[in-house]
Amino acid sequence: MISIAMCTFNGEKYIKEQIESIINQSLIPDEIVICDDCSKDNTVNIIKETLDNWFGKIYLVVNEKNLGYRKNFEKAISLCNGDIIFLSDQDDVWNRNKIEIMFNALNNSSDAILAFHDVEIVDENLNLIKKSFWKLLKFDYQKFLQSDFRRVFEGNVVQGSACVFRKELFNCARPFPEAAVHDEWLGLVALTKGKIIPINKSLAKYRQSGNNAIGAESVSLLEKITKLITNLHAQNIKLVNELIRRQKVLSCFHK
Repeated sequence: MISIAMCTFNGEKYIKEQIESIINQSLIPDEIVICDDCSKDNTVNIIKETLDNWFGKIYLVVNEKNLGYRKNFEKAISLCNGDIIFLSDQDDVWNRNKIEIMFNALNNSSDAILAFHDVEIVDENLNLIKKSFWKLLKFDYQKFLQSDFRRVFEGNVVQGSACVFRKELFNCARPFPEAAVHDEWLGLVALTKGKIIPINKSLAKYRQSGNNAIGAESVSLLEKITKLITNLHAQNIKLVNELIRRQKVLSCFHK
């Protein structure tokens, strides 16, 4: 049985497109579990309308209080009845044969516990930005296949919405530690529980917001330098905080 665990929060803009890309797969999932984290827009109604005529099992839960995406994914996964689980964000678009390719990869290897694929990075209108997220992450899947897992410990490469795993992995990984993001924790625990298969194919479009656009207004050289210094300072603080967080995650993993 194949389950989809999806989390939503104020996703009315793209949620219909994402759900349609799931229910129109070449291999249809048996169950879709959606946990909405107290959306204040029309997300829940759009979900209901989009899935109204779908023949599969639907489990839609609206949280009583906001859990945050980490705990919300943990909740969504826990509600899945399938022994094969795909994670889904609310704004991506899956290639039509994604589930079939990933399911076969996992199902054809008895010792495989998790598989993950590459994605294309696109803008809000699905225009291509980067052909490979793996290249951006400097992830070499061939080294990984040779049991060189150093890149995984340096930083997460198992993108949640690009992975599929067996339910037994979740049973071993729960509860998720506070410091860890759900997908990085599942990826780390999977290293100790079975084989991980990287699929060298872009099987989804990973949508990015357009908040990085730079305004066209005229600014002075001093303002440009000040903005550059401010941005560099913010980036350094963000990097340090991420290193501290990652150290906590690896400490939990070691324990």
